[in-house]
Parts: sequence; structure tokens; C-alpha cells
Amino acid sequence: MIKYKFWSDYKHSPSDVKSINYLLTLLTQNPSKITATKLNEISKNSHILLALDKNNKIIGMSTLALVYIPIGTYGRIEDVVVDNKFRGQGIGTTLTKKLILKAKKLHLKKIELSTRPTRIEANKLYLSLNFLKHETNVYRMKFEK
Repeated sequence: MIKYKFWSDYKHSPSDVKSINYLLTLLTQNPSKITATKLNEISKNSHILLALDKNNKIIGMSTLALVYIPIGTYGRIEDVVVDNKFRGQGIGTTLTKKLILKAKKLHLKKIELSTRPTRIEANKLYLSLNFLKHETNVYRMKFEK
């Protein structure tokens, strides 16, 4: 039985932070190490949703980041990831659906997300949940540390 809890409502341990750092390696090749302090800071303006297995081990996560701009607040779903051993069980779908419900409760104007075209399953998932592909150019500027 998979349980879902928001980071801010979850009594976490050092092993939970280790699990999240592992999940981040599935998202990007060189993730920065995250700490419980940083996760607490992020959850002040965002909602980090965790998927927990029957032993309360974090096996998936996703984030609803709130974006405050003059024309209204909207959300961005970021960092949807599930441990490879648990993929194909609907956990990513449930994480995303729960964030959509959270966005509705917060009366957000819209939700956006992005994923690479090579992530075929993720693209199918978002289309199946009624996200529309938005034709736009994405520009990024990176800053070296």
C-alpha cells in the first residue's frame, strides 16, 4: 500500500533525505545534495509530495511550485520521479493527480510542467491527464557556481 504525504506534514528522518537525494539522481546527472533544511525552506512556498512504501521509505516525489506574478498565482509541477523498482504501478500518475487537486484547492490560475520529448511515458501521462502541449520557446540561462 503506497501512502502519499506532503513534506511539511511528514516527520522525516535523515534516511528520508538520503532517499530524496537518490531520487534526484534519477532526474539529473549531477544533482546538488539537498538537506532537510533546504527541503523545509522549499516547502514554505511549494508543496513537496512524497510517495511512501509500506515501510515508510520514500519511493517517489513531486513538487508543486507556486509562482507569484502580478497577473495571478499559478503552479509548476516539477521533479516528478519514482524509484525504478516501483515504476509502472501508477505512482507517478497519483503524485501528479494529487498535485492537480492541491492546485485546485489553492485556486491557482493554471498549472504548467515540462518534460523532454525523450521521456515518452511522462509525455503520455501528462496528455492522459488533460494537459495540453503548449507551443512555446523555452530559454534558459545557466550560472556557474
